[in-house]
Amino acid sequence: MKACKRYKVTATGITNNGVMLTTTNGNFGDGCTGVTGKCGCIHAEDVLLRRLPQTKMIILSHSPCFDCAYKLWEAGVHTVVYEIDYRKTEGKDFLVEKGINLINIGS
Repeated sequence: MKACKRYKVTATGITNNGVMLTTTNGNFGDGCTGVTGKCGCIHAEDVLLRRLPQTKMIILSHSPCFDCAYKLWEAGVHTVVYEIDYRKTEGKDFLVEKGINLINIGS
């Protein structure tokens, strides 16, 4: 996977039986365009859920966008921990609305 030129996001998932996996965002094709909102990269949360679909807790470098928050909820994730706020808040708002335990460990 080629790294995103614009923004690096890291996701670590943990299953109920202790299996852990860490992923980052990136692109398998021609690479990142570097254009905000249209860079063509797969989000770290999406990569994680594809590789570790039984994830119950996820630790993120950045709070999720709405699409990733929806995928986390659909997958049955019950806790999302993050450090840095993403520029849009819809993802955080959705998780709180759905009763997902959302924890900000940033300063």
